[in-house]
Amino acid sequence: SPPLLQYWFSAHHAAKAQDWSYLDALSTNRLSVTLRPGTPGQTSTKVEVVTNLDGNKLGNAVVEIFDDAGVKSMSVTTAADGTAIVELPVGVAAFAKVLHREEAPGTDPVSGKPYKTILHSATHAMLVSSSSSSPSPSSSSSSSSASNAVHAQTPEALAQTARWMVATGSWGYVTTATTKTDGTQTLAAQVLSFSDGASFALSTGRLFFYIMGGPLARGDAAVASFDAAVTLSQAALNHTLSCEASQLDPEDPRCAKLTISGSLTMAAGAAAALGKASLFAKHPQMRSWPASHHFHVWELTVSDVWLIDFYGGAGAIPVDLYYKVKPKRNVPPWPPSSSSRAGPPAGPALLPPPGHWQPEPVTTVTRRRSDPHRAASDSTSARDDSVQVVTRSDPGPLRLPVPPPPWNETARRARWLVYHAAWGSIGTVSVRLNGRPWGNVRSVADGVGVNSTGLPVLYLPIPDPTYADIHASPQATLSFSEASLPSMVTPGGLTCGGRDAEDPTCARLHLHGNLRAITDPAEVARAEQSLGARHPFAPWLAQGGAHTGGTYYTIVLDSLTFLDYYGGPAKLSVAEYLAVPPPA
Repeated sequence: SPPLLQYWFSAHHAAKAQDWSYLDALSTNRLSVTLRPGTPGQTSTKVEVVTNLDGNKLGNAVVEIFDDAGVKSMSVTTAADGTAIVELPVGVAAFAKVLHREEAPGTDPVSGKPYKTILHSATHAMLVSSSSSSPSPSSSSSSSSASNAVHAQTPEALAQTARWMVATGSWGYVTTATTKTDGTQTLAAQVLSFSDGASFALSTGRLFFYIMGGPLARGDAAVASFDAAVTLSQAALNHTLSCEASQLDPEDPRCAKLTISGSLTMAAGAAAALGKASLFAKHPQMRSWPASHHFHVWELTVSDVWLIDFYGGAGAIPVDLYYKVKPKRNVPPWPPSSSSRAGPPAGPALLPPPGHWQPEPVTTVTRRRSDPHRAASDSTSARDDSVQVVTRSDPGPLRLPVPPPPWNETARRARWLVYHAAWGSIGTVSVRLNGRPWGNVRSVADGVGVNSTGLPVLYLPIPDPTYADIHASPQATLSFSEASLPSMVTPGGLTCGGRDAEDPTCARLHLHGNLRAITDPAEVARAEQSLGARHPFAPWLAQGGAHTGGTYYTIVLDSLTFLDYYGGPAKLSVAEYLAVPPPA
C-alpha cells in the first residue's frame, strides 16, 4: 500500500542563537529541518543544519539545499546528533528539504485506506543578511520573507524606547521563582515601584527598588540576590501617555511592553545612595515609610531586555546598548512610510462600539488607615475603624466603573479588582531564558455582569514567548494591580488615586495555578464574547485570535495572594474568592 504523506513547513525568525531553544520548545511539527546561521561574513556564512523528529535529534538524514531560483546547490547528511555544517552565501535565500520514512501502520483518517509507512517531508526557508558595518549573530535571521527586519526601527531606536519606558514609568510587576528540593520551581510575583534616576534627564537605565524587610526570604534561606523579571506596560503610564489615550488595547503590539530580566541584588555603598535618591525623587511617599520596617534599596542587574512596541514581533535588545542610549520615545510610522513618523490614526472609527463595557458613575474614594507598612507579623495590625479620605496631591474625583466594596469585604474587593482589570502580567518559567522566571503583559477579561467567575480568560498567540513557556510548563501567576486601572488615574495623571503603586492600600492580587487551554466550543465562544466586550480596540480577541494562530486560556486556581491594606496579605482562601457572586 502507498505510504501516508505528511508535510511539515517552518519559516522561523531567529534574531540570535539562543532563540532556537525557544523555537525548538514551541514547534509542534513531527519532522523538522532548520538552517541556523552563525556570524555572517562578507560573502558567506557557516550554517548549522539541524534535523529533528518528535522533538529529538534525527541523525543520518539527507538534507537537500536549494537556492532562490529553485536550483539544488548541495546535499548533506546529518551526523548521529542530527547536525551538519555547510557554508551558504550571504544575501541569497536558501531552502532546505528532508524526507524521512517511518514504519507506522495505520488508517488514513481522510480516505479510510490502510497504510504501513508514513513518508514525512519537511522544508525550511532562510535568508541571511549581513551588516556592512559590524556583522553579528543578531543580524542573521531565518525567514520565508524577502526582508529579515523584525522591526521598522533600528536596534538603537528599540533600546531608546525601552529606556523611555523605564524613565517614564514608575511601577511594574516583578516575577520571581523559588526552587524546591525536587528541582521544580514555584512562581511568585509582586507589585513594586522603581526608579532609574532622580528625573527624566538623569535617567540611568539602572532599576532601583525599595523593598521592606532586609534580605528577602527565598525558600528556607535568606539571600541578598535572586533571579527576577520586571514587566512594564505603556498601558500603565498616565492618561496622556498611556495606550488608552491613543485608543490602543494593552495587547496591541503598538502598546509597548517591556520585560527586563536579571538578578535582583541588595545595593550597598554608592549604589544604595544613588538608588535611594532616585527612588525618593520619583516616589516622595517613600520618605515617610517607617524605618522600623527595614526598607533597603535593591537593584536589578540586567541580563536580558525584551521589547515589543510594533508589528512584526518582539526584539531582544543587547544589554550594553540598553545602557548606552538615552531615553527617547520612537513611534514607527503606520502605515509604513519612509518620511512619516506619525503614529496610528485616531478618530471616530476607533471609538468603542455602543454596548461595550465602559466606565460608569463618578465617585469619591475613602480608605480606612492605620500604621503605614505595619509588618505582617505585628499582632496589632488588625484593620481599625478610623476613616480618612485618601490624600492626593491634585484635586478631582476618581472615575470608577463600580465603586470598590467596603474595606472589610476582602473577597469582594479582590473580585472587584479582577473584574475591572483590562490587563495584567502573566509570570511563567521561561523557555527562552533556560528556566528563569519571566513576565509578560496580556489583555484579560473576567466576563461581563453575571458571567464573571473570578477566573479571567486570555489569549496567547503562538509566536509569543509565553505560549512556549506554557507549552513546556502550565504553571503561571496572573497579577493585577489597582494602579493599572485607568479609572483610578487622577486628573493630574497620578495612578491609584494618588497613592504609590507599592503602598499597601493600592490593591494588588496574584492568582497562582496552572493555565488551562480552552477547547470546548461553548467555552471558547464565552471567552470571545468576554474579550470582545472588554477590548473593543482589539477585535481579533473576539474573532478567534491573531492571524498567527493561538489558544484561549483560563487559570486553574491553586492559591492567591491579595493585599489591599496595611498588615500584610489578607486572609483569603480560594473558596472564599470564588464564592463571591458576580456584580449586579
